[in-house]
Amino acid sequence: MDLTRRSLLLATAAGVAACTSESTPKPVPVDPDIALLTAAVQREQALLASYQASPHVAPALIADVTAHLTRLAALPIPQPTASAVPQAVPPRALARATSAAHAKAVPLASRTLAPVLASLAASAATHAITL
Repeated sequence: MDLTRRSLLLATAAGVAACTSESTPKPVPVDPDIALLTAAVQREQALLASYQASPHVAPALIADVTAHLTRLAALPIPQPTASAVPQAVPPRALARATSAAHAKAVPLASRTLAPVLASLAASAATHAITL
């Protein structure tokens, strides 16, 4: 059998392609909702801590934020771990910032998370008015 240069190159290229496709691990896809959910939980935790630290916040608002955290925990998305919560921001300012941040995240979220973030944004905006 007479090997030509072309057949030798084709055989080598096929062998290399077969080896690299099997040995190269495929990257694990990262769900962008995980980062959005983590940020939303952190904002809600900060809002809850701020409300609990203020004597002028109605218990109904505290219950509302607690319900938000419960709803976030029920989503079919891997849950983030709890983080440190700063408590130095006044409740009204934090409610406004939380509303804006939730609203900003809506277009980046999946169909599962986007309506939840929109609802949280509306609720935090209502809290800012109520406070």
